[in-house]
Order: sequence, then C-alpha cells, then structure tokens
Amino acid sequence: MPAQLILDVLITVLLAITVGYCWLLNKRLLALRSGQDGLKEIIRTLNDATGKAQAGIEQLRRSSDSIGQELVIKIKNGRDLADELALIVESANNIANRLTAGAARAPEVNRKSGDFSNPLAGLVRLGSDEIAEAKHQPTGQAPSGQAYELRQALRAVR
Repeated sequence: MPAQLILDVLITVLLAITVGYCWLLNKRLLALRSGQDGLKEIIRTLNDATGKAQAGIEQLRRSSDSIGQELVIKIKNGRDLADELALIVESANNIANRLTAGAARAPEVNRKSGDFSNPLAGLVRLGSDEIAEAKHQPTGQAPSGQAYELRQALRAVR
C-alpha cells in the first residue's frame, strides 16, 4: 500500500478521535457553565441571607443594649430601696428594743408614781422624761435620733 494512503487513513482516524474528544469536551463545558449559573444563584442567595443575618444581629445588639441599660437602672433602684428598707428595719428594731426596755421599766415607774390603772402611763412618763432631757440640750445642738424616734413612738402610742 502506498505510504500516502496509510498516512491519510491515519490522519483521518486521528481527526475523528479529535472531533469526538472536542464533542465530549464541549458537553462537559456546557455542564460546567450551567453549574456555574446555579453556583451564582447559590452565592446570591447566600449573600442575601448574610445581609439579613447581619441586620438581625445589629437589631439584637441594639435591643440588648437598651434592655441592659433599663436593667442597670432597675438594679440601682432596687439596691437603693433595699438600703432604705434596711435602714427602716434597723430603726424599727431600735425603737422596738427601747419600747421593750421601757415597758420592762414601766411597772417600776408605776410603783413610784402609785398609778396602776394604766400600765402604759409609766411608759409614757418614762418617754416624756427622756424627751425632756433631750429638750434641755444646749441650744444649737440637735436632739439625738433616739429622742426623735422615741417622740414618734410616743405619738403613735397616744
């Protein structure tokens, strides 16, 4: 066989293989391009979701800041009230202790005065004596807190 014919057949076979490979490559490139379009859509959706998430996080941060400020104010008010209540309880305990001590001494005062008709009369007299002592303090000096509290307790008893 002539060499020219063999060479032409070999080139034809190689061209057929090249055409088939180009057809396969074109098919794969089309699939890749369609997948790329799908990937673009996925990326666009992901970007939208990320933007919404960032906006939601910002809104949550603002909400938590405002709630935190309100909570700090409420905690401060609660602590102030707790301190005030502690002072009121301590003051009430002091008054109760003094009234109890005065009530224990009241029968002794009643015996001295001879008045047994009213058991609180000695207590009132005893408290009046302590108030009188507070009144005789030098001018410009305020009566002690105990005298004031006793005066308030005596007003409540009367």
